[in-house]
Amino acid sequence: MSYKVTSIFLSIDGEVNKYGQGKWSVFIRMFGCKSGQCSYCDTTYSKGDTSHYDEIDLKELLYRIDMESKGCKKVTITGGEPLEQGEENIEKLLKALRDKGYNISLETNGVYNLSNLILKYPQVSYIVDYKLPTAGNVFNKMNISNFKLLRAWDRIKMVICNRHDFEVGLDIINQSNDIIAPIYFSPCGNELSPMQLFYWMKQSNCPELNIGYNLQLHKYIFKQDWRDEEK
Repeated sequence: MSYKVTSIFLSIDGEVNKYGQGKWSVFIRMFGCKSGQCSYCDTTYSKGDTSHYDEIDLKELLYRIDMESKGCKKVTITGGEPLEQGEENIEKLLKALRDKGYNISLETNGVYNLSNLILKYPQVSYIVDYKLPTAGNVFNKMNISNFKLLRAWDRIKMVICNRHDFEVGLDIINQSNDIIAPIYFSPCGNELSPMQLFYWMKQSNCPELNIGYNLQLHKYIFKQDWRDEEK
């Protein structure tokens, strides 16, 4: 049993999760994402080129997490797409991290069914992207039933690149009033200004629906060199 890992590093949680933005976490960036080529992907280095990962076993992975942690007891599993490591592998990693006393969040792209993981590891905070039209063909792989599995301590993110994405996101939320997990809109890189998204949300029924606003804090710290946090 081995894992394809692009990087392991200590940083802050730059995006929404149960444990709060700005809190320290050890990140495990898994390699690989075959689910779709999102137009705004900011981690293209974590897929495609096989020279960009190390293949390591669970014992080595846990050792490197412990060495990076500096006493921090939070782990964020991200990618790429972590679930492409295989559900059994992810389950074994979650169990090992839980047994070592780590709090865990897992970021996934909305394509893979989470029912088994949620059942077996309910204490994990799952952060799931609902891909909107600008993302590309992966938008057609979204299954609203997968998002209805999420609990109050999970999170749903929608990346907004333009007004069309914004309207589609609102329509999905308005038609799905049985979703429990908090939902957050996030402005897309350089394609949409944070202020523009703020005003669209304020002038809509986002306040009534309690849709939150998510900024990627790590990118504000590191600016154009935000990948420096992984070094």
